[in-house]
Amino acid sequence: MSENSRITLASRPTGVDCSSENVGGEIMFAIKHVPNPFSLLALHGLISGYNATEP
Repeated sequence: MSENSRITLASRPTGVDCSSENVGGEIMFAIKHVPNPFSLLALHGLISGYNATEP
């Protein structure tokens, strides 16, 4: 886990209520592990994978 992911998780010790993600990548993967019950995680775009050579 990267330093950015650790900082993100440490800043939300009680979990995440809402997240809107259009880039994807390490922060999105960190946040998806700490949603609160009935939270909203909106995913759209995910441009970090646009130039991927493999699925």
